[in-house]
Amino acid sequence: MLNKNMSYPEEYRKRTIAYRQEGHTFEETKEIFKVFISTIRVCEKQSRKKGNLKAKIPQRSFKNIDPEKLKTYVKEHPDAYQNEIEKKFRCTPETIRKALKRLKITRKKTNRYKEQKQKKIKEDLEIIVKSY
Repeated sequence: MLNKNMSYPEEYRKRTIAYRQEGHTFEETKEIFKVFISTIRVCEKQSRKKGNLKAKIPQRSFKNIDPEKLKTYVKEHPDAYQNEIEKKFRCTPETIRKALKRLKITRKKTNRYKEQKQKKIKEDLEIIVKSY
């Protein structure tokens, strides 16, 4: 089973390169360590050029909206509707929705029934009871 999606631990890479340097072919190394030949070549090249075999950390970037700018805009304009935000950032409603969801910023929620005075509730209940 060949590993396509994850990077190999540094120690595993070192053992692979050491085995290859003992004089074994790419095919033999591939069979023993269950890695692609291209992976072996990349590890050898990285070892020669950089001197280490540490896995590269992917540098992720934002596509459409800078998350920090969106956070600051929402803090400065807490009452802004999503369509106002999309005009500001010049993007689609779906992009704004996903960005807000990714940042865990939700719609403002208010209770429909505010705290009511007990006296008012009693009066309303009496009116209802009398009508029956």
